[in-house]
Amino acid sequence: ESTAPYVSSAIGALTGAYQAVASVHNARAAASQNPVWNEAEQLIRTDDLAQEKIVGVAKALDASMSELGKKSEEIENHLTQPLVSKASLSMSQEIRAHVKPMENGERLAFIRQAIQQGDEVTVTALLGAPSYLCGLKQDMHGVHVRMWHEKNSPELAARLNAIQAVRDY
Repeated sequence: ESTAPYVSSAIGALTGAYQAVASVHNARAAASQNPVWNEAEQLIRTDDLAQEKIVGVAKALDASMSELGKKSEEIENHLTQPLVSKASLSMSQEIRAHVKPMENGERLAFIRQAIQQGDEVTVTALLGAPSYLCGLKQDMHGVHVRMWHEKNSPELAARLNAIQAVRDY
């Protein structure tokens, strides 16, 4: 329910699509009861209605997909924005010097633990600098920056998950 307002256009578009399909089915059933129309006439009349409905539904779905794409991009930008170190320069250097010689698995575990504990000084010292200064590859650096943002902005992460689920649906 907390994310419903962020996907309301999609809910409306999908509801409209469902109602349009239902109205076409109802029109087909009604046309089949008309004794004046043969089967070809029934199909033509039903198809005419379906074509009208499809145009409106397609426009609503396209507009909704566009809106969801913009919202998704905005949240992605927020969740991947670079961090700024909160530690002093010398403290940041010491933290990076401590972490850089670690084995890769140990380094990743150390960073994840700092993220889980909400250790802003450690996390921003490591992730607020270029990836190579703490021994991370660029892609892993980005993954951990995102983890930090998701930990500190769980509502944004939930919104993004809801938007992506609706777009996939």
